[in-house]
Amino acid sequence: MAELRREQDLDLQAFGVRFDSYYLESSLHSDGRVDKTVRALIDSGMTFEQDGALWLKTTGYGDDKDRWMRKSDGGYTYFFPTSAYHLTKWERGFTARSTSREPTTTAR
Repeated sequence: MAELRREQDLDLQAFGVRFDSYYLESSLHSDGRVDKTVRALIDSGMTFEQDGALWLKTTGYGDDKDRWMRKSDGGYTYFFPTSAYHLTKWERGFTARSTSREPTTTAR
């Protein structure tokens, strides 16, 4: 894993890209960030359970349908750890959120 990260860093440097910090998705799980985010959403009444899955009530915010965040087998959907990551950014003082496959700048 360390060798792959080193290669990625070299590729990014070749393109002039530099990160102040980065997160491994696995750290969001091992640090309990994903579970903490789930608990906060449940406690705030922003979720409901249906067919053994946990859903996020996103239609109240203009979404066309509610989104499932934890599957009936207990695993999280792809987007949910990203939500936990954005919470960590907010806690670190970032004021804007951007999730894109394109290069972005995030205001702090």
